[in-house]
Amino acid sequence: MQELGSKLRGYSWMSHSNGILNLHSLIARSRNELYLFQFVSVSRGFLVLHAEVAHLKPAVAALERVHVAL
Repeated sequence: MQELGSKLRGYSWMSHSNGILNLHSLIARSRNELYLFQFVSVSRGFLVLHAEVAHLKPAVAALERVHVAL
């Protein structure tokens, strides 16, 4: 994992809806405008990791999404 610097902010929380337990984690560093949002959901016996990484720059925006089912 890349060094994210000293201005890193992280938030985690859990939610439950329709029999699905979700673990959410949000990591944001505003100086370099790097945002990572990820959550783990458990549904029908499957553990699913969802991750979205957004690199926002003044003129360019790119969004990567990764969905991995274990």
